[in-house]
Amino acid sequence: MVSWWWLYGLLGVGSLAFAADQQPLVKVGVMDFPPFYEVVSHRPVHGVMLAPIDKLMREAGLRYRIDCYPAKRLYRNLASGESHFFIGIKGVPEYEGKVYLSPSPVNIIRLQLYRLPTTRPLATLPELAGKDLIVIRGYRYAGLLNKLQTLQPAIVLHPANDHKQALMMLKAGRGDYLLDYSLAVDYTQRSLEEPITMEVLMIKDLPLFLLVSKKAPDAEALMARLNRALEQLLARGELDILKSYNPRSLPAPKSQ
Repeated sequence: MVSWWWLYGLLGVGSLAFAADQQPLVKVGVMDFPPFYEVVSHRPVHGVMLAPIDKLMREAGLRYRIDCYPAKRLYRNLASGESHFFIGIKGVPEYEGKVYLSPSPVNIIRLQLYRLPTTRPLATLPELAGKDLIVIRGYRYAGLLNKLQTLQPAIVLHPANDHKQALMMLKAGRGDYLLDYSLAVDYTQRSLEEPITMEVLMIKDLPLFLLVSKKAPDAEALMARLNRALEQLLARGELDILKSYNPRSLPAPKSQ
């Protein structure tokens, strides 16, 4: 786990305890998911979602810190209350039923199946039975991976540590197909010397919600407070968390 107290100074949020030092600290969990959050070794976490989170917390009058975890550990932390807040999808088995969700989604991410042009196209997911599938380590894809693992003959999973490694594995033939999110793939492609030509099968669009662990201190009150802050910021047009990010309009990914 990496804690990013440095973020206060970088974003000008040293005054996040501005209203009352006795306000509880909100532990915001993030994971590597470029361009929302990008984790590079020996560098501070960065990404386009950090500024909206800061605005949200300031509007709610809350102190907070950013903690970065591998995906699976973050999911467990949300279930246990070790992490209090996350912007994520529904249906993740590790925290399903253990978090409060905002009434409306705040963004949408698209899940897709990628293949090289030389690989046989698939029309439906059950056709993955018996195939070699590259996945991001710790990702559950809103519970879809659990369903895919019931297919017969069994899928052979090839976990990648991050999105760039997943693309390199697909290019090298270390898997027939890659299951990943289009935003992360499109953004990561920009870090490659030569982008990979791939064919795509769109799987589903998944809405993102504000999530608060039910085991966070005063969890219901925290969720209500964040919902009010979100509504106020959106009403004033001061929050771009709902925008669709075009990866080509963002700064180039940092080198690993």
